[in-house]
Amino acid sequence: MLRVRTADHAHRRFPCGGRASRGDQWRAWTDRERSRLERRNPSFDFGGLGRNLVAVRDRRFKLVRDADGGEALYDTAHDADEQTDLARSRVETVKRLREQLDRAIESWGEWDRPAEPTTPEERAEIEQRLAELGYI
Repeated sequence: MLRVRTADHAHRRFPCGGRASRGDQWRAWTDRERSRLERRNPSFDFGGLGRNLVAVRDRRFKLVRDADGGEALYDTAHDADEQTDLARSRVETVKRLREQLDRAIESWGEWDRPAEPTTPEERAEIEQRLAELGYI
């Protein structure tokens, strides 16, 4: 069972059957960041912050997937602390949200593409605007 409370990080919205759903992504904290937190808060277990998570939700349910492909389904309307995994008992809900999550993840790929090179004209416009704002 995947037992991770997720923080909503990098909120993104996606159309799903006429209803808005939400895709969330939780990037793992680096070892250095977790070490710093552990020094400041030695009684708290920060182990869960070392995993990448993605999630999608609708008005009632939230499907969370970890980097190893493990999934958990939570009824956020009745289990706000995400303590009870319903993935085995709500198979159709998992299937529906899994499809939405896969589409969302696929759409995120375009964000990972390198930016197009800036043209000399664009660079001149950027510099002009920054100068007008007093930054350069």
